[in-house]
Amino acid sequence: MPNPFRIVRAAAVLLILAGCSSGSGGEADSELPVDEESKGDDAGATAAGRGGEVVGDAASGGQAAGGSQAGGAGQAGGANQSGGQGGGGGQDSGIGGASGKAKFHVYLMIGQSNMEGYGVLEDEDFAAPARVLKMSPTKTWLPGNEGTNIGRQNRKRGEVGTSMGRTFAMELLNSESDPEVKIGLINVAVGGSSIQSWQDPPPDPPAGRVLYDANYAKMLPFLREALKTGVLKGVLWHQGEANNGGGESYEAYLRKLITNLRAEVNDPNLPIMLGQVGLQTETRGVNVSLANVAMGDPRVGLATNEGLTMKPGENNPHYDARSQREYGRRYARVYRSLTAAP
Repeated sequence: MPNPFRIVRAAAVLLILAGCSSGSGGEADSELPVDEESKGDDAGATAAGRGGEVVGDAASGGQAAGGSQAGGAGQAGGANQSGGQGGGGGQDSGIGGASGKAKFHVYLMIGQSNMEGYGVLEDEDFAAPARVLKMSPTKTWLPGNEGTNIGRQNRKRGEVGTSMGRTFAMELLNSESDPEVKIGLINVAVGGSSIQSWQDPPPDPPAGRVLYDANYAKMLPFLREALKTGVLKGVLWHQGEANNGGGESYEAYLRKLITNLRAEVNDPNLPIMLGQVGLQTETRGVNVSLANVAMGDPRVGLATNEGLTMKPGENNPHYDARSQREYGRRYARVYRSLTAAP
């Protein structure tokens, strides 16, 4: 199927970075590319949070598999353990409307292949929490089992598809006091995509290079459809393997992306969650850039990659399923730190 996306003390962040690096729809023209491989690494744990404090992860460093269960979460028909999307699906009748819109919390997932979901699907991934939904390639809402990415929703056990999305949503629902709140995930991340492709419009490429994909423009129809029935509460960004040098240009592109997203939904305080990439030396530059952006904006937080593991294979850039789930918990904690009352 086509894949139609604070001030933290600098010394503390850089110490974390150093330690982690060494140790450890509708419309046809809105389709995004399918399953392109990323060029470097993706990773995760929690770092920069609200008011500049570093949100530690000592409490979360254990197993990611089989962890938190959302309050009120259970089986939502339409998924089965042998894989893929089962019967059911389609628009959920419990969302939208004058009162329901405020209680349907939407989260946008964009970036590269680790945000798409590159963990191998296991039995638990096919259990769809009752209050978690995911957007389909046709812009309808389906039960929120893995894979959440619009290009990976019919895969079977043992295939690639586990993302951080389902666990992220379950973790938020664990601390949600209103039993009527539901979460909708829009996972339109694109493997191998550069940060330039998430600009609006993309910049001109260097001489002799192909044009950048317009992933930001392709994402917008999905986001705008979701906003008819819900409210965008935050953005999960994991990207950088294709731009692993980082630097001032990367930071400028990322800040522009954040500005564009906030302008799109008319919310200058929209929370943005970032995540460190890779465990190889060459990814340190982009991790420094991610930390710099988080330090400069009280509504941007950074999830660190301490203790997470990659899939087997030399220099494999993709997290295993356990780490994808743990990353979901860490992004959720970053989100709570960004939105906690002063």
